[in-house]
Amino acid sequence: MEVHIRKVRDLEEDLEALLEAVAWRDVIKKGDRVLIKPNFCTMPFVPGVTTDPALLRCLVGIIGERGEVCVGETNTEGRKAERLEADLGCELIALSAAEGIEVRAGRTAFHIPRLALDCKVVNVPVLKTHSFTTFTLGIKNLFGLVQEREKSRYHYAIDDVLLAILGEVRPALNIMDAIHAMDGIGPITGRVRRTDLLMASRDVVALDMAVCALAGLDYRRVEHIRRAAERYHTVPEILGQGVGLDLEIPRPSRVELLGAYLQRNDLTRRVLMSPGVYSVARRTKILLRHFVG
Repeated sequence: MEVHIRKVRDLEEDLEALLEAVAWRDVIKKGDRVLIKPNFCTMPFVPGVTTDPALLRCLVGIIGERGEVCVGETNTEGRKAERLEADLGCELIALSAAEGIEVRAGRTAFHIPRLALDCKVVNVPVLKTHSFTTFTLGIKNLFGLVQEREKSRYHYAIDDVLLAILGEVRPALNIMDAIHAMDGIGPITGRVRRTDLLMASRDVVALDMAVCALAGLDYRRVEHIRRAAERYHTVPEILGQGVGLDLEIPRPSRVELLGAYLQRNDLTRRVLMSPGVYSVARRTKILLRHFVG
């Protein structure tokens, strides 16, 4: 599956050229309802952490000529989507408050918005490393569709959860925002560098595999990408301007691994998720991360 890379000099022109390269009109038909899923893990916008609003405005302007477009994000532990304010040229929907459907990953159940199944999804992640999953790219950005606010409660089964979401929601288009990229201890506190790149593919698995290749990382080291590649028999074809990504790849955080281990047991998971205990455990984890890694 083709993955196109473009150096950004003029954002609107380069985005249009990238969309043409992936023949976006073949998958976004006239009159389609389109849900754009960015990464708004924090607000206001922080380069290298959240999807660039200027990129989203350009994307809305282009796709909006063909279909009915909205941008959607769910609540997180750090902010409520209802309070997000951004001039993106379309409606900004709080997906945690939207009608949801239950998705199961083994014995783990969670909810995603029905809107993601009723619309063509355009996935717009940021190129970042992650202290627990190594990378947070296109597939991991779909974790942001989980409607529950305390998403870290699903870290113990993160790979199963991501594969379950991918089984329900296959984005029509995927645009990787690598205008700024983050490495080191991401996805919020890592090192941010300007790379001026955009990447696009119709296949989210191919896109993630391509990023790993450009970073010199065997995609099989990232469990959810490995499993998705095997499930869908994905082989990426990287096209466009030749580029490498010199990124510092983190080891999985020992604190995150311990938390995931404790949550795998039904009893300890119930204790950790009980009112009061969860908030204390979360604050302790944040504190320990600075000293233990």
